[in-house]
Amino acid sequence: MEIILNNLLVQAIYFILVVLLFGVIVAIINRLFYRLLNYNKGFIYGTAFIGTPIHELSHALFCVIFLHKIEEISLFRISDDGVLGYVNHSYSKRNIYKVAGNYFIGIAPLIVGGFVLYFLTRLLLPVAFDNIQANITTFNNTYNAELSFNTIKGIFVLGKDMVVDIFKSIAEGFKFWIYIILILSISLHMNLS
Repeated sequence: MEIILNNLLVQAIYFILVVLLFGVIVAIINRLFYRLLNYNKGFIYGTAFIGTPIHELSHALFCVIFLHKIEEISLFRISDDGVLGYVNHSYSKRNIYKVAGNYFIGIAPLIVGGFVLYFLTRLLLPVAFDNIQANITTFNNTYNAELSFNTIKGIFVLGKDMVVDIFKSIAEGFKFWIYIILILSISLHMNLS
């Protein structure tokens, strides 16, 4: 039983750290991207129109899962304070399940946004999706769960291959450009809250 509990604890810590690291990477990329565009409000609001409702609905979904009461929700708004949307919620601070839920409510845009990107790729670019799946299978068969330089290098190669597979789909025309607009809008608003 002690081994099971230790493994569970290690897995939980690993999950928390990986999600936080991914969240930091997403935030840095978003900041650099917006800086590159000189914080163009038209572009920010254009992507937020699609990305913010998904971001806020993911928070709301996890509020429901963790039994928080949603007090107020705004899926998208244009304002001077920079807040594009919000979910105000309340919960009992004496309930450990509800308190732990705050972590998952905060990371919900990464989880839900990731699933939405997965399904958009599958729906709009099926050939690229199949190639990406094959590359992931090859990666999993090549590298073990051990964190090493080769594994990290393999992750970067896998990421590059994913981007190449997606951009090979440019021949899809209209579906490709719809896909690019959707994933850009969603991923630019997958930040941790």
